[in-house]
Amino acid sequence: MTSSTGALKYRCKISGKDVETSIQTDDLTLVHMNRMMLSVWCPHCKDSHTISANEAYVDHMHAWKAA
Repeated sequence: MTSSTGALKYRCKISGKDVETSIQTDDLTLVHMNRMMLSVWCPHCKDSHTISANEAYVDHMHAWKAA
């Protein structure tokens, strides 16, 4: 498990498309959040979804760069 940060992503249950959130985290933190519910916006549905943290994943290719 890597400790580098990346964008938190999830798959929209309605459109089936991946969604990138503005949340930056790492794999270990995501594991510790496994019971947490997150309210996230879906640009595909134009609506919010409530997902559990274990439905999300970290995309390390889309980490924010420090200014």
